[in-house]
This record gives sequence, C-alpha cells and structure tokens, in this order.
Amino acid sequence: MHRKVGRAVVLACALLVAGCTAEVGGDATGDRQVRPFSTNGVTGGGLQQLVLARAAGIAPQNRPYVYNGVQDCYGYVRQVWNAILHDGSAHEEDFYPQSYNRSRWHAVGDGLPVGDAPSAEWVYFSSASELLPGDALATAQGHAWGAYWHGGIYAGMSGGVHYQWDSTIDSVGSGAFKRRLWSGFRYYYRPTHDLLAAEPEPQPPPGMTSRLHGRVSAGGAWAAQVTVSAWGHEAGDLHTTTTGDDGIYVIERLDGGSLYNVVVNAAYEEGIGFEVIDAAHAYEVRDNVELVSGPDGWHGENFELEH
Repeated sequence: MHRKVGRAVVLACALLVAGCTAEVGGDATGDRQVRPFSTNGVTGGGLQQLVLARAAGIAPQNRPYVYNGVQDCYGYVRQVWNAILHDGSAHEEDFYPQSYNRSRWHAVGDGLPVGDAPSAEWVYFSSASELLPGDALATAQGHAWGAYWHGGIYAGMSGGVHYQWDSTIDSVGSGAFKRRLWSGFRYYYRPTHDLLAAEPEPQPPPGMTSRLHGRVSAGGAWAAQVTVSAWGHEAGDLHTTTTGDDGIYVIERLDGGSLYNVVVNAAYEEGIGFEVIDAAHAYEVRDNVELVSGPDGWHGENFELEH
C-alpha cells in the first residue's frame, strides 16, 4: 500500500485496499441522496474532539484488519462517524476495553454515504492545510465498491507532521492505528467538513430549540423539492431549504429565543407580497412560530398544501 515495507506485506495490502470497501450483503448501487446531518448542535472544535476521541477509543477493537466491510478501511470510518452523526455523542460505551458490536452503527439511516461515487459532495484538496481534524478522507471522489479505494480520518498535525486514523496493513500494524497522513488521500466529505468548521450553535432558552423540521404533503402524497423558509423576528435571519423525496425538511442553527415566520412554497417580494414558487401547489405561511422543543430536541411543523 502506501508504506515501504516487505514485499509480502505490500502485496497483501494491495489486495486488501483493492477490496477494502466490500460489505456482506451490501447494495452496490449505494445511497446517492445527500442527507442533512444532525449532531445535536455539536460543531466546530467540539465536534473535532469527539471524532478523534471515538477514532482512538474504538481503534483497538478494529485490529487486526478484516476485509468484510465492517473492520476494514471505510467500515472503520463509518463506525467512527455514524455514531456521532446519529445523535452528537461519541458513545464512550463502545470504547476499548468494553465489548463493542463493530457493525452497530452501520445500519443507521443518517450516516456517511455508501456507494455514492462520483459525488460532488466529496471535495478535492491539494494540501493538508485545507483539512480539519475529523475530516472523512478518500482516494476518489466518493465511495465506490470493489475499486482500488481507501478511506480514513484526518487526525490533525503534531510536531509539524500530519496524521490520520485508518485501518489497513502496513509496518505500523494490522487494523486501525494513528499513522502519518498518506499522500494518496485527495478528497474530503463536504457535509461533515462543514460541521467540523461551523461555529458552535448558541444555546436556546430552557424548553426551546434551535432546530426545526417537519413534513410537507400535497394531495395525500409527500411533496418533494418544495421550498421551505424560516424568517426570524429578532435578527431578521432567513433560512431556506427544500424537502427531500420523502417530503421532510430540516432547518438548523435557528435562534431558539426568537419567533419565526415559516413559509412553504413561496417567496416574499417587497411591495408585492408572497409569490408562489411551484404553481402545482398552493403555499402556506405560518407566522409567529415558537420553537418549543419536543422530546427529540426538535420543533416540528407539518404542512398539507392544497394540490
């Protein structure tokens, strides 16, 4: 692979990296939909620390390297990130020496993409200075099954040297270890990079939340690609998104202490008023929405548009 070691090890590594993305029963077509991630408000430096702590905490349980889609390169990366993307926790109950089901976090619906290559969500970088600790790394623009592909996690810089966490076989050992950054990595995953770069969310007042979600339907069916916006009374902040194929929209980083006007399928034009965006549906405006937190830490607003 990428280390100058014995010929037998090099050959073994080449074979392993060639298939380090195989997964028993996996869907080779993958999931190409980019999902909005939630880390329960943990972003920036705090999130970077969480990712690196989990990478180190479960590394011993990912030794030796096993080519099975779980205990290999991307299997390990998904073990690290998927748990955090699920609810913003490092899940220290998984850390060595405690027992840990390594495939526990592979089935969650809000994890890293699988089989998404080529994908514009993976961004090319030419210098490690563009990376943030915790970045998910790849040798290609997206994850691909069965190709000569490798994945890892950027571990930051120490003593002027860039490092990574990854699972492979080389002179360091077999499985997940902290290693010097390999020059073969050329892409990072943008959605998680943005979370790592974001400023921490302001804490909302007790009982309130900074996160809004819901579902939009029309004519008894989920309404896809419908624009949803939220305008804040306190700061005049405007947040806009679109619904997914399942009609779900997600808006985060709101001011939990402010009222919001939530608008579906319309845009406000000064001097004119609201103008519908998709003529196939009516629009709806819901003023003075209080972001009262539900049991899941979100405020929910569902909409049924006239068809």
